[in-house]
Amino acid sequence: MKNTLPVLLQGFVDRTGLAVSRVSRQAEIPKQTLFNWLGGRSPRWHPQLPEDLARLSSALGLDQKETNDLLMAAGCICAVDTPYSEETTMENLKLPRGWHRAGSHPLQYKMGIDPDVHCEKYACAQVRSRVARAEGFGTLMQSCKPDSFLGKRVRMSAMARTKKIKSWAGLWLRIDGPEEGKSLNFDNMQDRPLQGTSDWQRYSVVLDVPKEAIRLAYGVLLGGDGSVWIADMKMEVVDADVPTTNVNRERRVLPDVPVNLDFSD
Repeated sequence: MKNTLPVLLQGFVDRTGLAVSRVSRQAEIPKQTLFNWLGGRSPRWHPQLPEDLARLSSALGLDQKETNDLLMAAGCICAVDTPYSEETTMENLKLPRGWHRAGSHPLQYKMGIDPDVHCEKYACAQVRSRVARAEGFGTLMQSCKPDSFLGKRVRMSAMARTKKIKSWAGLWLRIDGPEEGKSLNFDNMQDRPLQGTSDWQRYSVVLDVPKEAIRLAYGVLLGGDGSVWIADMKMEVVDADVPTTNVNRERRVLPDVPVNLDFSD
């Protein structure tokens, strides 16, 4: 039988023996949304969808292959050049506790703790391409409640190094609001990307956390070929005089009146 999302989900839910309402609570997904998916309604794409499905996978107790099947059925990832097998699973790095894989094409990237690399005394997490001409992006990420940061300015920083990155990599932080699929503030360093090969250096993103925020999501992403390592990640409150890096911020001061309408200057 074709692995459509309703078929997969129903099988996974039936296997747990849990009520749909309990699964939805554990995955932090609205019950009606889960019923819609089970009933055949395709998920609407939004930036948090891979993360929502990763939480659903955890609530259902899925292994990595089942998680990948779920992501593909929901249209979040595509099939990759390297087929799934026990061998390719063993090649994956060990995920650090509390973190999970996500992105548009997470199967095309290896993610986890690199046992051979340290930044001084700190363990390092790595994201690296696993196929030639890796597509989309992969991210090692997690999320948390915003309660400790509501109404404050937050700086997330980490030490990072890179190797042969052809496109870009970056730290990212997203402040989610109550409206599904809409972030309040966001930065992924795309305007100051990590590229090429570089040694350890500290990078940061700075965002305001509005009082209506419901979740912080954050991590490191890689788009395309290469490798990025991060270590010593910190999340701290900073003063208001620390500039924000929000991509939605006003990047320039607007003039009082229209200027140079005749293009003479």
